[in-house]
Amino acid sequence: MRARALVAGCVAVAVAGFVLVLVQPAAAVQRPAHTVDGPSSDVLDLGGVALADDGTGGVVFLRRDGGRAHVFAARYRRGRWEPAVRVDGGQLFDSSWPRIAASRDGLLIVTWVQEAGAGTDQMYASVMPAAAGRFGAPVQIDRTIGEASATYPALDMGAAGAAYLSYTALTPPVPGEPAEDLDGRVRAEFRIARYSGGRWRPYAPVNRDPEIPVGPIDGATAATVAADDAGGAIVAWQEPDDLGIERVWARRVFARSLGRAQQVSPGVIAATRETGRAAGFTLDAAGDGWGAIALLQTAGPGSALRGPRAFAATIPGAGAAGGTNAAERFRPARLADGIGGTGATPPGDVGVPRAAIGAQGDLRLAVPIGHEVRLVRGGADGTLGDAAVAGDAGLLPAAPELIAGAGGTSVVAWGQSEAGGTVRVVEEPRSGERRAGRTSTLLPGAVTTLAVAGGGNGDALVAYAQRSGTLASIGATPVDAAPSPFAVRPGPDWMRPGRATIAWTPAPDAYGDVAYRVQLDGRTVATTRESSASLAKAVDEDGAYRVRVVAADGERQETATEAVTIRIDGRRPQVQLRYNPGKRTVSVVLRDRGGARAAGVAAARSLVRFGDGTRRQARRATHRFNHAGRYVVRVRAVDRAGNATRVTRRVDVR
Repeated sequence: MRARALVAGCVAVAVAGFVLVLVQPAAAVQRPAHTVDGPSSDVLDLGGVALADDGTGGVVFLRRDGGRAHVFAARYRRGRWEPAVRVDGGQLFDSSWPRIAASRDGLLIVTWVQEAGAGTDQMYASVMPAAAGRFGAPVQIDRTIGEASATYPALDMGAAGAAYLSYTALTPPVPGEPAEDLDGRVRAEFRIARYSGGRWRPYAPVNRDPEIPVGPIDGATAATVAADDAGGAIVAWQEPDDLGIERVWARRVFARSLGRAQQVSPGVIAATRETGRAAGFTLDAAGDGWGAIALLQTAGPGSALRGPRAFAATIPGAGAAGGTNAAERFRPARLADGIGGTGATPPGDVGVPRAAIGAQGDLRLAVPIGHEVRLVRGGADGTLGDAAVAGDAGLLPAAPELIAGAGGTSVVAWGQSEAGGTVRVVEEPRSGERRAGRTSTLLPGAVTTLAVAGGGNGDALVAYAQRSGTLASIGATPVDAAPSPFAVRPGPDWMRPGRATIAWTPAPDAYGDVAYRVQLDGRTVATTRESSASLAKAVDEDGAYRVRVVAADGERQETATEAVTIRIDGRRPQVQLRYNPGKRTVSVVLRDRGGARAAGVAAARSLVRFGDGTRRQARRATHRFNHAGRYVVRVRAVDRAGNATRVTRRVDVR
């Protein structure tokens, strides 16, 4: 249920349409683009987009209201957009830096900065509850963020319902010293806060030493946070090491504490040669603590690199093989651009790569190189595959945004300027080969901001801001992937015909109800929207059947389970009871005839009562009576399918 909200930097290209590249057999469907607001001279810019795994999502943006910049948001729910509403109600001054997160059933969280005077801007938040149609009153998170010129917030929420906000608070300069040095470095605190149970709780600054100047700060170097599905998060940022070289650092974030800071970007490669400084990174988290960081490493003096290169590092989740505890470190960063070894020369300018990780640790990277965007797959063990060109970035360097979904799926989007400009969307499903197509033309105008969000199941929302002259619009396009992988629930080894059922885990899909077809030996025997079905009318003979379940969404995209075997037995077990007067013994034998088509007697569920207080649970039993008398022997024989036979017999013992 992760609601990932990713915002790209400015992409000055005109939009002629969206190009959707699909891959069979489980390719996504791009739904029609929706204009959230505009065209209007009052629309300013997009702040972010969010999506949960049940289809709850939304966009947040800035719009001029009463001559001031204020925060507006539109909720996406059950496949429909609700009208945009103002979020920062009652606030009189300009708002900035809006961000959004989404949770199940319609819950939205929005954060922003409100102007409060020179050097005294403040961070606020508001929540739209699941059952409400408007946001609550603004709640102050932090009143000491300083001047909001480099806030660069990031907001994310995981399946556990905890949201995390990271942001930069500029520290007032020391009297007599400039606010920033000649290299653009400033004193700043990278801060985070956690939302849970209706309350925000701040942490201590995450940078190792807030007194050490950092920067220059931008969207690729400021602190960013990513929530996992277990209630925790990972925070990463860029800060100089003890030698003054910019590195990428990270910490785990727990409900009430911060983990230790660890350096993620490499300091040396090729034994002892310096790599150069880090020049930007992206972060993602998922599952029970899986995390991934992709970073751009420059080639400094004496570096083993021959130009800027993309690196990636992952940290295992709690349930990963080899995982020990929550303090486990990131694995060593590896070259991740598919160009070659450290001595290879990049074929073009390498941009900041994008990282996305799935709930099982499968890694996806989008690396802009020259006029191309390259996709790289990685395994849960940290290995990386070859790079595949996802598409041409056009005449301008790409600024890709990337999300990962279930079963190794991913969606990447970027702006390009060819043919008047496009926003390209590439969906990479679990298997198959890509195929391309083009959708209808959208509103004309320059794309100023691009964002992609996913709920972890392969579905995505692509949002963008467009500008043409004095008019601007906010638009969004849902990308609907096939239902997520699911499985048949384990059932009994054998079943009676009248009680034959099949059950399965739901197949998550963000954009509508999923219908299921149950296939028995290749023929459809039931259709339902529930997660179980009766097979009583379909199994007319004893024996084994192959069953699989096919999930189909509203776009008729299908995902099937593996076929499983069910066994049917409708015959009752047999009871053989013999009395030997001379020995005063009763012998009982329980049988289930039929060979491979028979379930077999379940001894633990069968019972023989001999009438004198003695009882046995067994397939065979012999009992000797010690005293003369009249006894009633009762036998209940049950097989593993649940078929039962009851026998009662009077025995006169002399």
